[in-house]
Amino acid sequence: MEPRPFLETRYRVHVANRPDADHWSGGPAYHRGARCPVCKIPLLLLWDINCTDPRFPRRKFGPLERVPLYFCWACVSDLSYQVIDDKRIRLFRGLRGEGPTFPYEPYPESFERRPLALDDGRPEGILQLVRMIYASIGDDNAPEPTARDRQTLKHFFGHPVLTEFCTIHHQLGGKPLSLYWAMEVFRCPNPDCGGDATRKAPKKPRALKFLAGVLNDPGRGLPMVEPATQQTKKDWNYFVSVQFHICDRCWTVYACNRSD
Repeated sequence: MEPRPFLETRYRVHVANRPDADHWSGGPAYHRGARCPVCKIPLLLLWDINCTDPRFPRRKFGPLERVPLYFCWACVSDLSYQVIDDKRIRLFRGLRGEGPTFPYEPYPESFERRPLALDDGRPEGILQLVRMIYASIGDDNAPEPTARDRQTLKHFFGHPVLTEFCTIHHQLGGKPLSLYWAMEVFRCPNPDCGGDATRKAPKKPRALKFLAGVLNDPGRGLPMVEPATQQTKKDWNYFVSVQFHICDRCWTVYACNRSD
């Protein structure tokens, strides 16, 4: 069963020269209590989303003005937290760990703060190239994308596109592009949420909705699993990602990694 999208529109998210509607990538954790419940170290802020972006349905995020997308790559445990307001989050305890194990040294306390842009949809030219890649699967006579085509795809997706599995990008809203982001429906971990509002005595917690998928992106300020250096560039793993789901009743966010 695939999770339902929180936002119907799928936005391609990418680093920009200037902030688009006040969305940001990276920066220090700024919420009170933003410490990993397992590692006890500050959480890493991946994205900082402005909920009042006029492109979003009015009051879609309820009373929230911003939603922070946090994760901890030191323990890589599933993380859940309720966004109370612009200064506070409430963390829900995860599994106990032996302590932080950083993916590389020296691992940053926070990622570089950079402005983000949200683009609606894929241009027709990109869709044609993606269809060409899918059509070539198992068909030796189908046309292959040229080197220039692949460069165009790389610029759009933010990483090399060699097969159909590479046609994913940072996304906010919409149905999940990555298979990893579509395999599970998570339930709200907030014990005070109350589950499904249509039931007087809910049998199970409320289903969360898919909010975002954030890829490992060393070249654009999010080196989540390897340092962003010329020596490591050939080994950058763009399939590693963090997926975020949200409860549209209590504003609890669930973050997890399900990729290699």
